[in-house]
Amino acid sequence: MAVNFGKRLPPTCKLYFQFALPGQGVNVRLSGQVVWQEWTGRAGIQFVDVPQSSLRALRAWLRLNVPDDSEEAPSLSSVTVELQDTPLPEPSAANSALPIARVSAVERGDAAQQNWARLRSEPGNRRAQTRYVCRIGAEVYRVGTTIPHRCNLTDLSSGGCYLEMASPFHSGASVEIVVRTPEQKLKLVGKAQSAHPGYGMGVAFTLKTEDERKGVQQLIDFVAATAQKM
Repeated sequence: MAVNFGKRLPPTCKLYFQFALPGQGVNVRLSGQVVWQEWTGRAGIQFVDVPQSSLRALRAWLRLNVPDDSEEAPSLSSVTVELQDTPLPEPSAANSALPIARVSAVERGDAAQQNWARLRSEPGNRRAQTRYVCRIGAEVYRVGTTIPHRCNLTDLSSGGCYLEMASPFHSGASVEIVVRTPEQKLKLVGKAQSAHPGYGMGVAFTLKTEDERKGVQQLIDFVAATAQKM
């Protein structure tokens, strides 16, 4: 789920949530980890080791209360959140030279994350240019549409990037990527080169004007500067 904390969280922190769902008197207790963050303080949380009692309560409540598009979702009046920092892993020799920006929570060795890492490192997704490993919340649009799709921008270079999203566009689709930094809003255009359902897609930038090239360079400069501060 996405939560607006109002400030950036430590990239490897573990969070504990406690709240009561509307209409229920039993507290739901959950733990989770940060999987993406934006500079505004908004972060995506992935639940970890959900107790069966909480899982049953959530599923039952969602079946009865998930609103349709015309209704407003109920809000929780009181939510308790506790943070617990966990140490960063030692960087390996293979990736120690890569600048890191917007680092996600400590990677776990489950099959899904291993598959995602494998897909991201395929030769078809690598660029000849210097690559920056990053994790930046963004929105991507099919060119000619106004429907935003939330994603995480990763593996940035001057030639393209990788967008992590559950439902990537088909190969060859023209896309527009919107990235917001503390200083500005950047729009990048490109074409999907490879699609991996459940993981994301590689995008090659189509830079036709000097302004478009400057936009990519500004984003690279931002990622590099962020990495140097971490």
